Amino acid sequence: MSPPPPDSTPNPFLISGPNLTENAIVGPSAQSIECATLDNKDIRDKAVRLSLLKNIGFKKAKLQDCKIQHSFIENCYFRETEFTNVSLVGSRFTNCNFDKASFSDCSLDYAEFFNCSITYEQVQSCLDRLNEKPNVLRDLARSLRLNAQQRGQMDDSRKFLMAELKASATHCWLKASAWNHSFYGKKYRLEDRISGGFKWLMLKIEDVIWGYGEMPTRVFRAAGIVIVIFMLMFNFGIIRVINMPDPNMFDYLGISAATFAGAPYGIVLPADRSARLLMTVETYLGLISFGLLVATFYRRISKR
Repeated sequence: MSPPPPDSTPNPFLISGPNLTENAIVGPSAQSIECATLDNKDIRDKAVRLSLLKNIGFKKAKLQDCKIQHSFIENCYFRETEFTNVSLVGSRFTNCNFDKASFSDCSLDYAEFFNCSITYEQVQSCLDRLNEKPNVLRDLARSLRLNAQQRGQMDDSRKFLMAELKASATHCWLKASAWNHSFYGKKYRLEDRISGGFKWLMLKIEDVIWGYGEMPTRVFRAAGIVIVIFMLMFNFGIIRVINMPDPNMFDYLGISAATFAGAPYGIVLPADRSARLLMTVETYLGLISFGLLVATFYRRISKR
């Protein structure tokens, strides 16, 4: 079909061009679609690749079984748009409005978002689809996190951050241990696996101790575990104290909590050098826990 005259305004989803697959989405130049209004349209079985979609209105449109891959989508209006089984692999979205849009069985592999109004709840199902590809999930979650930070969506940013870090931990674990995996088994050398194992360990420790800096409750939990461990050390005589006649479990719990907080517990003193050393270690752990707790609260407050 010959290209339309310059003053015509054809529906870009119905034009065919040279060297393009049937039902392809193309514009008058077979390279871009610009300044089109497709509000309330029901669009099915369309495909576009390596193209530019710009200044297009898709308000309340329904896209089903479509492929918009490795393309640039700029200044498009997707408010209340329904995406069903749509592949958006490798596409880059800039200044797009996704308010109240929904995604069902969609692929966002390698997609990127810049200054787009999109929330964690909207794309959660798309993120869950990538659990078997943690490296892809990590990169997508990072792009969405940076996008949310740019727009001041701090709650969504934290959720994307947690998804990114969990995916990073899974990626590092597979990198270190999946010797027979179809992807990880062939891609990485021994030194890469050792590095991946170390990164995985560090990420797990961060998760357990303070939830990657996002969960103050994890700090309280870790502090409680430390206090109980040292209480048991007091109880079983590993750490011996003096000036404590007939102590019981609760007395040892009080000594451990006071030592952790760096406060004295009456006139109780360590009985020997090893006890003094271990009590000093618990005090330093208490100081570190207090610092982590302050840091988690500061991170949450400073992002508001």
